[in-house]
Amino acid sequence: MRAVDDIYEVVSTQSYLGSTVLNVFHLQVRAALSSASAAQTAFQTAADDFKEMQRVNQSSLLAYSTWKAFQVAGAGVTYSTSTCRRSGGDVYEGNHTGGLTGGNTTSAGTASYNALVSALKTGLSGRSRRGAIYMGGIPYTTLDTSNENQFLATYIALVVTQQAIFFNKYKQTGGTSADFQWVVWSKFIASGCKYVPASPKWIYTHVQPGDAVASAASVTSVTPRSLVVPMRRRKFGRGV
Repeated sequence: MRAVDDIYEVVSTQSYLGSTVLNVFHLQVRAALSSASAAQTAFQTAADDFKEMQRVNQSSLLAYSTWKAFQVAGAGVTYSTSTCRRSGGDVYEGNHTGGLTGGNTTSAGTASYNALVSALKTGLSGRSRRGAIYMGGIPYTTLDTSNENQFLATYIALVVTQQAIFFNKYKQTGGTSADFQWVVWSKFIASGCKYVPASPKWIYTHVQPGDAVASAASVTSVTPRSLVVPMRRRKFGRGV
């Protein structure tokens, strides 16, 4: 609905070595977006800002393609207590613009499952108040050959620099974006639904009242880790 405090999930799609890489992040509307065209422009800017946060430090074998933003909480969005399905909300989508391939053109790429993970903190405790970003398309020369499965400190410093640009624009206090703030969002808190053990398999069901207002917390820090990790896989009870 483009109202203040509405929350959107934004998905950025990339391709790398024959695999599709998806990055998901969440934005909360800071000031009401006056029209659908204004919202489209705002989301285009935010999606491309996120792209640039990663792209300059990724392999040139990686290419960005599309983005999609869909409302997950706020005005007009409801979650069924019987099916846990979301209904209502706006959707915006488009193609990434500007530079589309990774900025590292001098190195071979590492395996498609390798990633650099960055921890998102909100200053609040609990699993639902923490987030992470898994950046793929890792250049081979960023690996520390004297420390197995570690990134070079110089590479981490480059990542920190780019992340600071995005964070400073979309942080809650002092952020320069008039449209959005960066948040960690919990579908469990918003919907009251989660996977629970059952026979013969786990089921996704409603277990408590949903609370859309409490479902988002502003990102207060982003910290890249030096350990090379595998791309995150969806599992029952995690990331749903």
